[in-house]
Amino acid sequence: MKRRVIAGIAVVVVIIAIVIINTAGKESSTLIKVPVSKGHFEIVVSNTGELMAERSVEIKGPANLRDVRVHNVKITDLVAEGTVVQKGEYVAALDKTDATNRLQDLEVGLETEQSEYETTILDTTSTLRSERNSLVNLRYNVEEAEYKLEQSTFEPKATIRQNEHNLDKAKRSLEQAEKNYELKILQMQRRMKRAENELT
Repeated sequence: MKRRVIAGIAVVVVIIAIVIINTAGKESSTLIKVPVSKGHFEIVVSNTGELMAERSVEIKGPANLRDVRVHNVKITDLVAEGTVVQKGEYVAALDKTDATNRLQDLEVGLETEQSEYETTILDTTSTLRSERNSLVNLRYNVEEAEYKLEQSTFEPKATIRQNEHNLDKAKRSLEQAEKNYELKILQMQRRMKRAENELT
């Protein structure tokens, strides 16, 4: 009899264990019932980004500002957002400070280059005039030495030799001065060309 009781208790314990295991594994779920009705179904999507107008025109500032070394250009005035404008109408104003300063610098540079150009012209004119005067004097010296040599026909040989020597010396000086004058012209032409290039 004890065996039957133990076997009966064992069967009951196994059944209780099976029931506990089966109910513990299942989650308790509650069904919510809602009646169906017709209405507005709202869908909201959140996102970040930039809106673009369907019709728009890109407006650019003055071209080639960097070519004249104007880098800081700021907008000082702008039409209200959403304003419809036609071609040629006022849209914005730019800060002119940097461009004005650059223009003043260019004007000062231009004045300096013009002054240097004019100085170069004056220096060239003065230098070449001086060289021409020297050539005239040297030609006169050659003529004078030739005249003295002609007049010394009846003079002693030493005097004639001295006059010949003076004539050769005068001719060499004139020849050297003429070559120097040609080189000086080339130098002045290059100097004038450089001054013209700097001016333009």
